[in-house]
Amino acid sequence: MTRKNKVLFVINTLLGILAIGTQFYLIVFYSDKMPIYITITSILSLLAYFVISFYSLLSTDKLDTTTRDLEEAQLYNKTLTILHDSIRGFKHDFHNIVQSIGGYADRGDLEGLRVYYRQLLQDCGRTNNLTALNPEVINNPAIYNVLATKYHKADEIGVQINLGIFINLNEIEKHMKIYEFTRILGILLDNAIEAAAECENKIIHVSFRKEQNRRRLLVIIDNTYKNKDINVDKIYEKDFSTKSKETNSGLGLWEVRQILKKNNNLNLFTTKSEEFFSQQFEIYY
Repeated sequence: MTRKNKVLFVINTLLGILAIGTQFYLIVFYSDKMPIYITITSILSLLAYFVISFYSLLSTDKLDTTTRDLEEAQLYNKTLTILHDSIRGFKHDFHNIVQSIGGYADRGDLEGLRVYYRQLLQDCGRTNNLTALNPEVINNPAIYNVLATKYHKADEIGVQINLGIFINLNEIEKHMKIYEFTRILGILLDNAIEAAAECENKIIHVSFRKEQNRRRLLVIIDNTYKNKDINVDKIYEKDFSTKSKETNSGLGLWEVRQILKKNNNLNLFTTKSEEFFSQQFEIYY
């Protein structure tokens, strides 16, 4: 049941208790002054109201669940379509690929062959990345939705996301609220995509892993970035942004920090190197 439906359920229950109490009071103290048919009609109307209300709430909750499942299915179908088209294109061009390699080999152009091989490997890597968007691997629906949405967002602007998942993602919600996790993940991925999009090599590495000896789950996001002078100590300040106010509110990482403050088992460790800007989100248990 969604949060909205839970609120409606509580309100409906309280109103029902109030109505029952009122009806009981009338029956006890005024039954001799009220015709019996009015009392019976009132009770039947009240019961009908409750039956219809609870049925409506259950139907709405079922509809919400169905809508969410359809959205996830659409994302998965989109992934499968892109994957199918990529494999079909590779299969169709296989003869041309072999001929191209033969052309470089016949001319002894090793440097040209290296460039061609790197480009071919990059396309193959993109297909392999798509296979990682598998609901059996990304077995938490909420996390799958975020990863699939961000993957397709990145793909549309030419950003390559390399995804590695080495844990059971359902374990995450044992140690923190899943809506807080997906909120943090979405913000970190949005920032990574925006930063990588500005670079010549538009690359993001995302890894989910577990360190049993330190009793923690890790989500590590490494992305290429252009602004090498960025101050990693200031990025969590409210209203801080490397972009204009018109395109960014500057609240993303500040909101992440507020979630971290509410949970003493969470930590976010930020570093940067010459090539990658790194965020390591840690969940201790």
